[in-house]
Amino acid sequence: MSIAQFENRTTTHSVTADTDLLRRLRIALSLKRRAGWHLVSVSVRNGHVQLAGTVPTFYDRQLIAALVRHVAGVYGIDDQLTVGDPSIRQQLIDQQTILQSEPATKAASFRDPFGHVPVLTQSLDEMLAGTAANVLHAS
Repeated sequence: MSIAQFENRTTTHSVTADTDLLRRLRIALSLKRRAGWHLVSVSVRNGHVQLAGTVPTFYDRQLIAALVRHVAGVYGIDDQLTVGDPSIRQQLIDQQTILQSEPATKAASFRDPFGHVPVLTQSLDEMLAGTAANVLHAS
């Protein structure tokens, strides 16, 4: 393998890994859903995460950093977050209240981005135990 092929393969691999890490970071941050977090921008390069933007409180800043730190594949964090006026949170809560008072179809598209994902009624262990029980009863 030539040096050029190796560098291209390494670059492609790191871009794919960074894209995957960015996707996992967005999912981790969306699960917590706190007002003002949409103002945070997240970028990844070779496993190092840069956080930039303004958050309403110091607690939000700490919480975001802690959530990011616990995602697999994060090698370092460059925390450029600034703490803004706590009224940001109240403004966002007021905007959400207005959205909820609008027609259900318009408000629903903003509230639950994972609404289309099916919810399983059983855990994986329960499903496997049920399959094992069906096999035992069949024999």
